[in-house]
Amino acid sequence: MPEPVDPTRIVRFGVFEIDLANAELRKHGLRVRIQEQPYQVLSALLERPGEVVSRDDLVRRLWPDGTFVDFDRGLNAAVTRLRQALSDSAENPKFVETVARRGYRFLSPLEPLTGTNGVQKPPAPPDGLASGSDTVLPNRPTPRRIALYGASLGLLILVGVWLLWARSPAAKSGLGYTQITDFTDSAIAPALSPDGRTVAFIRGTDWFQSSGQLWVKPLPDGEPVQLTRDPRLKFAPAFSPDGSQVAYSVVDTSRTAWDTVSVPVLGGEPRLFMANAEGLTWISKRQLLFSEIKKGIHMAVVTAGENRSEARDIYVPEHERAMAHFSYPSPDRQWVLIIEMGPTGGWQPCRLVPLDGSSRGRQVGPSGRCTSAGWSPDGKWMYFTVATPDGQFLWRQRFPRGDPEQVTFGPAEAQGVAIAPDGRSLITSLGMQQSAIWIHDSRGDRAVSSVGDAFRLKASADGNRFYYLMNRRATDSENELWGFDLRAEKSGRLVSGFPIIGYDIADDGSEAVFAVKPVQGKSQIWLASLDRHSSPVLLASDGEDSPYFGPDGQILFRMSDGKANYLFRMNRDGSSRAKVVPHPILNLMSVSPDRLWIAAMAAVDDAQAKAAEIAIPTQGGAAKRICSGYCIAQWAPDGSYFYVTIETGQPGKTVAIPVPPGRTLPELPTLGIRSLVEGLALSGRPAIEHSDLAPGLDPSIYAYVKTAMHRNLFRIPIP
Repeated sequence: MPEPVDPTRIVRFGVFEIDLANAELRKHGLRVRIQEQPYQVLSALLERPGEVVSRDDLVRRLWPDGTFVDFDRGLNAAVTRLRQALSDSAENPKFVETVARRGYRFLSPLEPLTGTNGVQKPPAPPDGLASGSDTVLPNRPTPRRIALYGASLGLLILVGVWLLWARSPAAKSGLGYTQITDFTDSAIAPALSPDGRTVAFIRGTDWFQSSGQLWVKPLPDGEPVQLTRDPRLKFAPAFSPDGSQVAYSVVDTSRTAWDTVSVPVLGGEPRLFMANAEGLTWISKRQLLFSEIKKGIHMAVVTAGENRSEARDIYVPEHERAMAHFSYPSPDRQWVLIIEMGPTGGWQPCRLVPLDGSSRGRQVGPSGRCTSAGWSPDGKWMYFTVATPDGQFLWRQRFPRGDPEQVTFGPAEAQGVAIAPDGRSLITSLGMQQSAIWIHDSRGDRAVSSVGDAFRLKASADGNRFYYLMNRRATDSENELWGFDLRAEKSGRLVSGFPIIGYDIADDGSEAVFAVKPVQGKSQIWLASLDRHSSPVLLASDGEDSPYFGPDGQILFRMSDGKANYLFRMNRDGSSRAKVVPHPILNLMSVSPDRLWIAAMAAVDDAQAKAAEIAIPTQGGAAKRICSGYCIAQWAPDGSYFYVTIETGQPGKTVAIPVPPGRTLPELPTLGIRSLVEGLALSGRPAIEHSDLAPGLDPSIYAYVKTAMHRNLFRIPIP
């Protein structure tokens, strides 16, 4: 049996070391934040390594005076937080093992560290980081650098959140944030029970359409409990009026359908609560407020009884592409805050609408992308999380016509808002994320971007370069166009100075056509030479977006005409505009290498789906259905494969379908691909475990986006 640990020594286990004399836990030499009670549990276990330390012994260690009321609950919470600090798991423990009905045991071997004059030498940092070294990592992504990206990105984000937040105005203002969850991944989308004693949240990377699972946590210090193991994409948890159920929204991408399911707080299987209902909440015990699809993906806010009786529209967006996703009734049930997507699919500013539906209401909150909202219990304040060029923060505004006031500051982004029933505090999710571009080919996987957020991938026509948009938050808030050369293993900036939202590259790589969205005004389309031999040229400025190079030197793009979006074409100087097809579309996804087909989403509203992915011939002819429902379709640079992402989320799955010689599209089912199984049968090869990707010349080569995120729930007092 191992010897007990000397309380004056430093010992190492795995990548951790603990300095018992100074009460410090470190990982890779970096101090790990750990609260007093979890630290005391760890100390007690290390004093008797390999032995079972009883729960009674630990209780006496944590509460020697015996004044704590609920010992079991408190000890469970302390052990949970210890495991979170060690990135450990109760199901597959590496360090702390639960011995049923007895106590806990420390599993890992211990390595004593020696030093001089009581000062211990820290462990070597991760590979590629030399202590005290001034070495600069080269631009070329070496294997050592790749290992650093993959192994340390999450840790760096975790540490960065705390270091940067500690220097922020919010931390210095004395608001007194209280951390509620302490996960090494992310807790998002908080919702409070009616009595304020339980918080529900999603543990995952996406607050909207997340593949994460629903959890609940008793407040203030209860142990988090997983409620669901539901593979569907989910979002918007909300408690029932009696607090016994949590309702949440799910999306079926094969039917482009949104439904509400519910699960008991005490555990059980989710059940369908209401079909064609999203963002559901209760106005009263029997009256509901939710969003429903009217046609295609046109989504409106309605109210109805639990059996959908006495249904009444509250707010119907004018544009057929717009989607009013979420709604939050005021305490007096006279008003409702609405979160919606606009005609182009982007999140809009928050909207305040009368609950009787008598008007379309008005914008409230700061100008920016509003993603959640709530009310103070007395109805005097409205709260929002809004993304502006300066970041995504929590805001409030006095009802009905005060000025917006920023609540959170600093680099940590805020998402979600749940107001406590007593009105004295709120809960939000704070954290940071970074998205990097990775390449997969015969040499394996390697990162090609290391700063900012990278997204919107595209391959060059010859397959030798990948393009992407980059937002370098540390320097500006604009999306720049970058390129990575596979042969030279080098990346570089191609277009800057514009807030780019979409782009396409000419076949010869000499030009880019791109859409920008100014802070004020409508979106625009520009044409730029990539060798900078001439200045960018403005082609359109009346709300046009999603540009692609088309056949015969034309530009294809999306534009609203009335209350719907259409596929248009124009000449390279912006002249001779015309609709390509007479029927409306929703989104443009990609264009074929020969520029003769474009993949788009359109309303179909048949027995199979409300909307579907279709292929539209750019020179006339009948469209063909790609998927029965929502999917992402694109071509290999040479057109030899047709890629379809059928299951979105994290991780997504993409199939590569061979295209016969002389054709642009493979043979597809009449009603489109309806499932991953159908897609795999057409492909004949395993799925690619990514959804946000750009294919290369064959399925073994592609670029993809890897996102690292760390968020946790915090309670913020309301002044």
